[in-house]
Order: sequence, then C-alpha cells, then structure tokens
Amino acid sequence: MAKRDKNELRRAVHTRIRKRLAGTAERPRLAIFRSVNHIYAQVIDDVQGVTLAAASTTESAFDKSGGNIAAATEIGKLIAERAKEKGVKRVVFDRGGYIYHGRVKSLAEAAREAGLEF
Repeated sequence: MAKRDKNELRRAVHTRIRKRLAGTAERPRLAIFRSVNHIYAQVIDDVQGVTLAAASTTESAFDKSGGNIAAATEIGKLIAERAKEKGVKRVVFDRGGYIYHGRVKSLAEAAREAGLEF
C-alpha cells in the first residue's frame, strides 16, 4: 500500500484547519509556511483577500541562514513590527498544518513578545 508523504499529509491537515479558521479585518490570520531553508509569515485579511504584512528569510535584508530557530525568531519579531505599523494588534494564528514545535513555535512566541495577541 502506498504511503502518503509528509507534505501531502500536512496539506490535508492545513485544509481541515482552514475550514474553520479565517482572518477578518479586525483579526487577520497570521499564516506560516516553512521550507527546509526558509520560513515565511503573512498577515492576511481573508474577507478582502489581501496580505497586510509579510516577512520571510528570503528578503535581501536578511543575510543569515533561514532554516533555523534563530531565523524564525527574527521573522516573528519582524512580522509583529510590520503588522503593528498597519494597525494590527490581534491575529488568528494559522500554523499551516505544521506541528507547533521548533521554528513554528519560536516564530509564534517572538511575535507574541513583540506585541501581537493570538
């Protein structure tokens, strides 16, 4: 019997989560995508379909390795700063189907410390 790969399972979990999780103008969605070498975060208003703020380790200002916990922590602080500049204080956290552990956890905790409310 064929076994489903990890990313396929993650996408199924993410689809299940997204059925009941949506960002609004008052409380947008903080969405995370994690690859082997980078981590990406977006603050999204799903009602209008607009990205309000974004940060990732692929930006030219970010010169360190993007595939570790330290980088995820910096991106968490950066996304919180950019969201607060846009007037966003409260968000709904969308972990993207990933386990709340490691880089995803450090990004979330750094965003909380920088002033975002989940």
